[in-house]
Amino acid sequence: MLDPTTPGVSLPASERRPELPKGRVLGERYEIIKLLGRGGMGAVYAAHDHKLDRQVALKLLHSTRSDAPERLVSEAKALARLSDSHVVAIYDAGDLDGQVFIAMQLVDGEDLASALARRRPTVAQIISWFADAGRGLAAAHAAHLVHRDFKPSNVLIDRNGNVAVTDFGLARTTSGTATGLTGMGVMLGTPAYMSPEQHTMQPAGEASDQFSFCVALWESLFQQHPYIQGDRGSMSPYEIGYQIFDGALVPPPPTTRVSRRVIEALTRGLQRDPAKRWPSMTALVAELQPDPRKRTVWPIVMSAGLAAAALGGAAVWILTHASDSQSCDAEASSRVRAAWSPDAWTTVREHFSKAGRTYGDAAARQVSSALDAYAAHWVRL
Repeated sequence: MLDPTTPGVSLPASERRPELPKGRVLGERYEIIKLLGRGGMGAVYAAHDHKLDRQVALKLLHSTRSDAPERLVSEAKALARLSDSHVVAIYDAGDLDGQVFIAMQLVDGEDLASALARRRPTVAQIISWFADAGRGLAAAHAAHLVHRDFKPSNVLIDRNGNVAVTDFGLARTTSGTATGLTGMGVMLGTPAYMSPEQHTMQPAGEASDQFSFCVALWESLFQQHPYIQGDRGSMSPYEIGYQIFDGALVPPPPTTRVSRRVIEALTRGLQRDPAKRWPSMTALVAELQPDPRKRTVWPIVMSAGLAAAALGGAAVWILTHASDSQSCDAEASSRVRAAWSPDAWTTVREHFSKAGRTYGDAAARQVSSALDAYAAHWVRL
């Protein structure tokens, strides 16, 4: 259910502590129920908190590395600063019988990676899950925290469909207060989901989480990493980093049912230059799941509609007020030019451009062509 592995921190089997038996009580408070998962830094158990009478996920550190306790406690501090339904809550942290621990919200469900593999979800469902996870990242960013290891296995879905981001063990602050965990020259994260700046061991920012998010969503929608073709299981982190940094974006399959809007949103989030990505996770999520009450297409529709209405009015005037001293053709052409002129075309094109859509120019040309044909038709009539 939970992935307690922290990439970059490898623990030999000889250093791992044996699995705690069911019923074992730690610190006279937490009673072990069962093992949920084990990874590079420690193990995660389902446990009962006798003090507050509730079940929790208990993350226990069993690494002998000198910096490992600081990593785990830093995760607790990072999460304790957040209060959002899309982020796993922290309840307690400290030392239990010589082991550093974090007590956190126990999510009764599965991680996103398992859900994607087991359920065969629809495109809409996948986007919905990721949008909620994106909201969790946005909440972290609002608290000046960068996750730095976003991937499907670090997203949990409970039995009611609620989505929450977890495993902030690599989180760092963006407010100028360092966590003391890592700095430049240290590569931490899961290589396939890391941003180019992380692969070159530069400081990770909010845009780095955005890149990882877009990699994960692209892979989930198209069953293909956006930059790595084939099986990456045998590739080294440096080979993976080379593909992410220099490889061409693998296009979606031609039969995809994913909308062009979503593809374009992800393509922007996958830009190698962080400055060219979305200004925030909130902006990206809004593009993936736009609020129907806040559509930005109406100025375009109104522009085209008003131009057509003007042409219709010109046609009516032509039919009812044509002068006997002037030919019908000349009068019609004159009135149509008054309604649909190069200046009117410029106005329509500007409205399309202001909408900020990548397809704006093409759509403007289509409107122009349609109105040209409409005008020519009325002149003929």
